[in-house]
Amino acid sequence: MSRSGALSQIETLITNTSITPAFQAIIRGEPVLAPHVLPMAAFYLVRQEVLPALNSLTDESTASTFAIRTFHPAPIDQNLAFDMVGSVWDCVAALRTSLLADSDLGGNASLIQMNATEVSNVEFSGSWFVQSETELIVWLLSDTTVSS
Repeated sequence: MSRSGALSQIETLITNTSITPAFQAIIRGEPVLAPHVLPMAAFYLVRQEVLPALNSLTDESTASTFAIRTFHPAPIDQNLAFDMVGSVWDCVAALRTSLLADSDLGGNASLIQMNATEVSNVEFSGSWFVQSETELIVWLLSDTTVSS
């Protein structure tokens, strides 16, 4: 297991998620600028927790929480909003399917868990986007060696 391997596998799984149109960019890190191509996805570490119940005298286990955000063009017409709802819902379902199908991230995690997805409209630099944000929890058992 490796953290870099887990990150690479998350990126690969997002890249290979089957949506129409396909993701035009995948970014590692929290987006701070307006998406330049759409649809776009980003993922980044939000927090890491030690799992005391799984600790031993020689190691600690952790659960790392990642945010996975997708960005789609915001509809400028109410008639287009109807289509956007379906597109975002399809994207969320496809991401869940892609990630949960590889429950150990190619052998780089002990287990993954996906929680609820929030969908909202966000503004970047005067432009509006429909954003979905899903929480991905990556469990690494015996992650940190504790020496005495």
